[in-house]
Amino acid sequence: MKSMQKVGVLTFCLLVVCAGFVSSYFVSVGLLHWEAFIKIDPTFYNVPPVLWLVAIFTLIAIVVYVVAMLIWKRGMNDIRGALQQLSHGHMEKGRKQAGQMSADFKEASSLIIDMERRMSKQADRSQKLMEQWAEKESQLKSEIVSQERNRIARELHDSVSQQLYAASMLLSAAVNGKNPDIEALQKRCEQIEKVVNDAQNDMRALLLQLRPIQLEDQSFKEGVEQLVDSLAEKHPLSFSVRIADAPLSPGIEDQLFRIAQEAIANALRHAEAKEISLYYDKFDQFALLKITDDGVGFDRKEHTGGYGLNSIEERAEEIGATTRIVSVPGQGTSVEIKVPIVKGGEEDDSSADR
Repeated sequence: MKSMQKVGVLTFCLLVVCAGFVSSYFVSVGLLHWEAFIKIDPTFYNVPPVLWLVAIFTLIAIVVYVVAMLIWKRGMNDIRGALQQLSHGHMEKGRKQAGQMSADFKEASSLIIDMERRMSKQADRSQKLMEQWAEKESQLKSEIVSQERNRIARELHDSVSQQLYAASMLLSAAVNGKNPDIEALQKRCEQIEKVVNDAQNDMRALLLQLRPIQLEDQSFKEGVEQLVDSLAEKHPLSFSVRIADAPLSPGIEDQLFRIAQEAIANALRHAEAKEISLYYDKFDQFALLKITDDGVGFDRKEHTGGYGLNSIEERAEEIGATTRIVSVPGQGTSVEIKVPIVKGGEEDDSSADR
């Protein structure tokens, strides 16, 4: 665009200079008799002949400049139209329009055609990448589903299946026993009841992991209260809940809620707890979530990564939180999650997001 404008301005200047040279030449050689050549009102005789020639050539230069600009503008419109066709994805139309440009714009035409080819190649690459990504995503989903199925099968075999087998053996012994006394029979029935209750608790804990309650549009406080109410109806447990109404960002609250679910499920399956306590509050520099139970506890050295601890630690790590798990055999377990508060971050606007 700037080059064409420069050409027009240069043409105009050259014509003016030529007009000056021509007029100077005629005046110097005396070939023009202006009094006889120009028959106009005497009041115009004071205008030098040079200025008349300059004015005439200036007018010619203006006409030439306007014509050149019109031609240039038409070519630019062709370029603009071709680029618009390409930007809208009409590759073939853009190529045809570029091919119809005048010879003065052949370089621009070739550039547009080259651009169209590159855009086509890029679109083809993007489509292939999308296909590869979709294929890998499908493979990853299949692997995750397969791993989850194996985990569930392992959990069912190690817990529910073994417990049901034990209950079956106890029932068989009670039925086939010879002349069992009432006390022995009652004791076996109590053992069977305990085994069946343990199996039922394990199944409920597995279902809690497989079909977790979603926060959706609820706050963390509302979600935990709903979870506890749901579990209290099905389990002979006592829950102590102290959850402050101190919201964080939705993403962080979702992860904390998952951690709470995992910790409760672990307590139901392994701890044999009678009471589970949940505490949450937000301070100036961090938010604190703490889940404790009065169950059997375990030795961390003997159960590294067990009891769902890996899942809890991984979820905490995803939100930049630190995890502290303390368990004493015979006294219970405490899971503490500390989330740093980022000043000016999304946590400050969390109340507006809910």
